[in-house]
Amino acid sequence: MPLPPRRAACVAGSLLVAALMVGCGSSGNLQLAGALLPVDPNSLGTGQLSSLVDSDGDGLPDIVDPWPFDPDGDGDGIPDGMDADLDDDYLINPLDPAPLNPNIDGDGILDGLDEHIFNADANNDGIPDGLQQDYDGDGSVDAVDSNPVNPDVNENLILDGLEEDFDGDGIVNALDPHPDNLDANGNGIPDGDDADYDESRPFAGVDGEFPDSDNDGLRDALDPDPFNPDTDGDGFPDGVDDAPLDPNVN
Repeated sequence: MPLPPRRAACVAGSLLVAALMVGCGSSGNLQLAGALLPVDPNSLGTGQLSSLVDSDGDGLPDIVDPWPFDPDGDGDGIPDGMDADLDDDYLINPLDPAPLNPNIDGDGILDGLDEHIFNADANNDGIPDGLQQDYDGDGSVDAVDSNPVNPDVNENLILDGLEEDFDGDGIVNALDPHPDNLDANGNGIPDGDDADYDESRPFAGVDGEFPDSDNDGLRDALDPDPFNPDTDGDGFPDGVDDAPLDPNVN
């Protein structure tokens, strides 16, 4: 049995609108966040909801468009009405529980890369999952990674975790126990300048608990060559070198 014209028109709406709407009313009206909006039965078969205003002409009605006056709100080169992943979280709109929120649980992991999108601390250790997961294996955990699916964004053959410093404390992400905190112990000194900010600093520490065999300021466990104070030979000790394996970056 065919659907009534108004309801058929509602069903004929785009997948994107379908992903953002709650459903169709019994009369064929489009239901958005509890409100019923009329759909022109003349739009049947066109895939268009002609009674809804689309100010920027991107194919997405203003009522569900987060950027109603910008046809490409996320700047990815795809009109919003044709964009399969509006929030750029690697989860397509029809499958995304919140297609305008890239990180539902706020743990720092994009929903499409998150095995537990409604649980920010899946292992219950008190640390957000985004500060533990490194999806692309570049040394930067996802919460501080500029591109969590590309381990070498600038294609210089150096892992991003050995170059990026998210919190700007002078310690690259891969070597920073607190990559999202400029001053872990709150003493007013950036961690990169604080010799013992929480006893997990890559520097050796005054008690010798963390040996630094070559005295370069980087403890042996994290030193690319614990017996060579300047592994890349650029004149900067590994402990203060943002890229200890690249002589062109220091």
